[in-house]
Formats: sequence, C-alpha cells, structure tokens
Amino acid sequence: MNLAFKTISERKISNQVTSIFLLSDGLEGGAQNRVENSLIKWKLDSHPFTIHTFGFGSDHDPVLMTAIS
Repeated sequence: MNLAFKTISERKISNQVTSIFLLSDGLEGGAQNRVENSLIKWKLDSHPFTIHTFGFGSDHDPVLMTAIS
C-alpha cells in the first residue's frame, strides 16, 4: 500500500479513474491502522482514488478487507 500511495502522490497528471487493487488474506494484525496512517503520511485527501480489496483463502478476514476498501 505504501508504494501505491507513493505512486499516487508523486504522479504528474491526476485523473478521475485511479484505483488500487489490494489482494490479501487480511490476516495481518493492525493492517487497517497502517493503511489509515499511510493515507495521512502521503496526504492523499486531494487525490481522488478508490481501493478495491480481494480476500484470498477460506480464512480471509472480510470485515478487515471491507474496512480497508
């Protein structure tokens, strides 16, 4: 996510169709907080984009994946 946020913040031309696709099992503790902190760090409030999540595995955390998206 940090690389995606860095890429969005450093792009020279912004467009309305910008998305991040996060593929994960969502089982890493504290992931939602790290994503929120990264959003603040990269100051992306003026950059329009969406985050789409896809949960891998039968034990993925759909609540976390939804919260991140």
